[in-house]
Amino acid sequence: MANDLFSKIVSIGFGLHKDNRTSNQYQQEFQKLNYKINFSKPPAYKLDIKQPLGIKEKYYFKSIDVKCQDIYNELIEAFHPDAMHPELHYTYGVFFNRLEQYLLDINNYITSRSLNKTETTIINYLKANAILLFMELQEKFNKYSSKEIIEIEDIYYHYFNTTHPENAEIIPSEFTNEKHIKATSFPIDNDNLFKPIKGDLDFRNTKKNILPYDKIIAKKERFARAEELLFDAGIIDKDYNFIPNRARKNKTLIAAFYHTIIDKLYFNDKVFEPFRVIDHKEYVRFLNHRYNTNTSKVFNTLTNSPDELSEILFVNLWFKSIPK
Repeated sequence: MANDLFSKIVSIGFGLHKDNRTSNQYQQEFQKLNYKINFSKPPAYKLDIKQPLGIKEKYYFKSIDVKCQDIYNELIEAFHPDAMHPELHYTYGVFFNRLEQYLLDINNYITSRSLNKTETTIINYLKANAILLFMELQEKFNKYSSKEIIEIEDIYYHYFNTTHPENAEIIPSEFTNEKHIKATSFPIDNDNLFKPIKGDLDFRNTKKNILPYDKIIAKKERFARAEELLFDAGIIDKDYNFIPNRARKNKTLIAAFYHTIIDKLYFNDKVFEPFRVIDHKEYVRFLNHRYNTNTSKVFNTLTNSPDELSEILFVNLWFKSIPK
């Protein structure tokens, strides 16, 4: 994502710490920037941050403004009024993951480097813009996701381990009243919605070594809700098939999901007639069959790497929504 300014500023190879241009060069680049306020739809929020005096800060502030507006307009245009609900649901997930990654990368840059005053000013402005975009996504399109809205205080705490500033950097826009914003109505295709099945899947072949749903699942309602979250995260499709995606590490995510629901005691630990104890291998075998995949190897890797598992659960917020 070398052309993505939000990623480039905090990257190892091209980050702010690598920018050694002179004041004259910043001045020339600043004058080349062409920025007109041109939002495709009025935003719900705006920044309340004092503009800097230094030319380097001015250049970066304006560059970030340009890119933020581009991403915002891209976001608005992606939620096309003619799109069906499943497509909008997928689009929400794509933007959520992208904007969340900005927050994670910015925090990693802040915590791993000793920034001077100028760099701190620029990175904080980048952070505020990333948070603003994250909030715009939630404000306008959260109805197409089952993810709970993350309030701004929680964004600062979870992603940056800090409290919301007393002097708010992000405030409601003057365009947020109903006169300026019209809610867009989107058609919903109910046939393509995920429908939790609280039982064995009729379209899966039965296998002798796979325990039936009713014998192995202890918390049916909670398991159904957890499977909805698995679908919302783009890890299974509406037909319960695992969706391979190496870029998003879906195999690792579904293995972490297995660990989570096992730890939350979604499964029975024994069967009767005849009586015997159920071990974790049978849980994994049941889930692999249900989602038409094989994640045993990755599951075992996470079993032996608890720190890695904890990190996965921490950075992917949807795991916190899995009921106990």
